[in-house]
Amino acid sequence: VSFVSIKFENANKVLFDAVYQHSLYDINFANLTLMLSKVYTLDSEDDIRHKNYTLVMSQPDSPLASYVNNHISDYLDMVLSSCDGSIVDDEVIVLSVLNNEGISDEQKGQYINALKTFVTSLSEVESESLWSSLLDKDRIVCSEENIVSYFEHVDGLDKTLIEFINRTDTELDFKKIDIENEKKTKLFRSIIVCNDLSNNKYDELICSLHRIYNTSFGIAN
Repeated sequence: VSFVSIKFENANKVLFDAVYQHSLYDINFANLTLMLSKVYTLDSEDDIRHKNYTLVMSQPDSPLASYVNNHISDYLDMVLSSCDGSIVDDEVIVLSVLNNEGISDEQKGQYINALKTFVTSLSEVESESLWSSLLDKDRIVCSEENIVSYFEHVDGLDKTLIEFINRTDTELDFKKIDIENEKKTKLFRSIIVCNDLSNNKYDELICSLHRIYNTSFGIAN
């Protein structure tokens, strides 16, 4: 038995509690809203729509959290179809979604597309195949550490990284972080010969990497 919908006002409360405890209801937006409002006593419709998983996991040992985590793919489909294109989960929850092996890369991509939350550290996202999407959607904090992580991952400056750097208003200063000499030199050399960085960002990066380019420019433009 699994209830598609539950009329709480007419429901026998003992029976309702049994339905909740044993997860005898379909995973759909109406039922999740009901459980979050009546069992978790949460009443923000906005939060239920836009940070549903954060709310569910605010009681990680609950029957609801267990039910959702055991059917995470179906649950995420429900979240994506009911969030109106906007998800504001807490960062720790975002990382748990992106690092969950039970969720397909396709679903994770759709989740990133709707995401409004920033991820602080790229290296905390275990699946490197998601990194370019996070940069393309500006869902990663533009920091020196994240630029270095992505640079190492793709072994150079690709279109995604160049455009990510060009879009940011953040002033980048690589003197602030500890980078191995060899890595710093490689990054510097890649930047020196890059024509696609904006002039401002080009100057900013070259100055902050504090390196001298000894090779003559054998490159057009």
